[in-house]
Amino acid sequence: MGRDNVLITGCSSGIGRATAERFHENDWNVYATARDTTDIEDLASQGMETLELDVTVDGDVEDAVEAMVDDGGVDCLVNNAGYGETAVVEDLTVDDLHRQFDVNVYGPQRLMRKALPHMREQESGTIVNVSSVGGRLSQPGIGGYCASKHALEALSDAARAEVKGFGVDVVLVEPGPVKTSFEDKARERIEERKHEDSPYRELYESVGEFNESISEEGGDGVMRNVMGKITVEPERVADCIVDAAESSSPKARYKVSVPHRMMAMGRYLPSGARDWVFQRSM
Repeated sequence: MGRDNVLITGCSSGIGRATAERFHENDWNVYATARDTTDIEDLASQGMETLELDVTVDGDVEDAVEAMVDDGGVDCLVNNAGYGETAVVEDLTVDDLHRQFDVNVYGPQRLMRKALPHMREQESGTIVNVSSVGGRLSQPGIGGYCASKHALEALSDAARAEVKGFGVDVVLVEPGPVKTSFEDKARERIEERKHEDSPYRELYESVGEFNESISEEGGDGVMRNVMGKITVEPERVADCIVDAAESSSPKARYKVSVPHRMMAMGRYLPSGARDWVFQRSM
């Protein structure tokens, strides 16, 4: 009997790369994907299959799933590729929001639609959708990103109930702050938007300080000390993803650490209390 196949999106860095390496260590046949395969050449040298995959391109999605089918089956799909658009709602254009949903929501749904028929036919399979604490608790300055993760959670909850009877599991992994370059990519957008005339300049500066405190390079001061206690390494998230994939009865949701669970619980606070906390922090 051959090794199980897993397809992982967004493997160029961070959670996706760590997840590919962890599956490989556990003797899975790993299909590591990225928009630019030169970013994952080292994964190929380790013995993994590498594919070019832009989750917003139908042809790329079809080719990736078919490659797995030709190699024996679609045993696990990890929808990890994503990014966060940093903008207050007033500054968020329709095009900005569309791009955010195209990667974070439509992309995973494209892959689920292609993978599910094969999983149903073989009566087994696990889909792991990498969401966020932001999918449970919306935060100022990243409303578009949180909206996309809320949508991903809703799709996942529906799909889990729909396909359970076919032997297929749909799982959500909900990290909070993770030490990756993910937040670094927001710096340019923040600099563009916190111009002198912006009524939201102070909010953008606060979001920027938060991002610095959890980035790979890190920031200074009190914020860095606080966030250092709740920020986790991408390998910790990878462990949750692999545990879910290898479980015969995975949980519906995996929160990566105790602080992440506490952050997600913020959604149960009265709205006024949540608003007060955000106002104080921003």
